[in-house]
Amino acid sequence: MAYEIPENTHETDNLLHIKDNYKKILITGRYYDQSEIDGIEVIYIVDWLLS
Repeated sequence: MAYEIPENTHETDNLLHIKDNYKKILITGRYYDQSEIDGIEVIYIVDWLLS
């Protein structure tokens, strides 16, 4: 969970270091047009709660 995606890759790097086959999802507090970063799905929290 991150409020916004900063310029650095801190949030995504932590998920990419986990070596398993589970789907990686980053839930954000702000809406972004970008739906994927380095294979990690990016979901707006409102969309996640309503799904």
